[in-house]
Amino acid sequence: MPHSVDGKHVTMRKLANSGSLYYKYKGFFSVVLTAPVDGDHKFISGYGSMFDAHIFNKSELDHEVS
Repeated sequence: MPHSVDGKHVTMRKLANSGSLYYKYKGFFSVVLTAPVDGDHKFISGYGSMFDAHIFNKSELDHEVS
């Protein structure tokens, strides 16, 4: 079954003790919401410092299409 994935950075305030984990290089803090489209309508997310591909590679969906 084909999959489609895209990500969106959702701006947020810096969380206490999070360091640079949620910091995006463009100068703000965010969490990444990725929206994979499959038969189960699964959503996965990641830290603002992560790229879409990294989040996908750590997801269960990556193992389904490999």
